[in-house]
Amino acid sequence: MNLDSLPYKVFTKLKEKYPVVTVRLTDQDVSTPLLRTIYKTHREYVLNLFEKQGVDVYRFSHNYKSLTTKNPELGLVFLMGDSVVLPTYEIHALIGHNSRYKGAVNDN
Repeated sequence: MNLDSLPYKVFTKLKEKYPVVTVRLTDQDVSTPLLRTIYKTHREYVLNLFEKQGVDVYRFSHNYKSLTTKNPELGLVFLMGDSVVLPTYEIHALIGHNSRYKGAVNDN
């Protein structure tokens, strides 16, 4: 099994330059019937979690062709949390790279 670690490597470099906002998502969150009626996709739910934090995400997915260039276009980064009690996915946004605070002007 070959894991694609390139987005994570790019993320570790970019998080030194850009502030990171993290939301957490549990399996229970995803499987709740009420949420499935409110949000049509997991993507809508994740974007709503960031909106509640005051963050507008403008790049959800990676542009894989750009990740090896000088100006990589990284989307949100999904990582597994390390809690045994409540396993979660940590979803990271980089302010100024793939997201911005609500009301902020995008410099890109």
